[in-house]
Amino acid sequence: MKRFIGFVLLLILCCALCACDYPLKEVELPNKSMPVNTVYISGAVKNDGYFELEAGADYFALASAAGMLAETLMPDNPSLVVDGKITTIVFDFIHNGIATDSINVNGVLVTNRFPIDCVSCEIIDKLADYIEYNGVIANRRELKIALGDDYEDNYYKFFISEQDYEA
Repeated sequence: MKRFIGFVLLLILCCALCACDYPLKEVELPNKSMPVNTVYISGAVKNDGYFELEAGADYFALASAAGMLAETLMPDNPSLVVDGKITTIVFDFIHNGIATDSINVNGVLVTNRFPIDCVSCEIIDKLADYIEYNGVIANRRELKIALGDDYEDNYYKFFISEQDYEA
């Protein structure tokens, strides 16, 4: 009988404890994600624009995010970390094995129709004509309209400055 009373008391105690409503304390887990840097990328890449990459990304990661091309000229040390102070990167290009600077599509070389290495006069005229009639080229879509059938062979030679860029 003592065992039975002990069992009943233990059962009552367990029920009482289970019925109590103890508020659970929310535990905040530390954020383990890396800080993110936003970088404007243009030039000899497939897509230009703003890209968000984790802090500590290198030039190879930036070029890969924007779509590295066979013509993309990488720096001597592509694994060099791009710090948060760098907000714009323009990748130059390789043409027939020669490293060449990307050209600002809205710059004076194009708008004044100056000769440019690796770019035919016809291409410069197409771009200058487009800019005269439509204003600055603000993205790859407009660059494709300006170049028409010559887009694939030439788009990577030009960059759109961050000031002119519109998505």
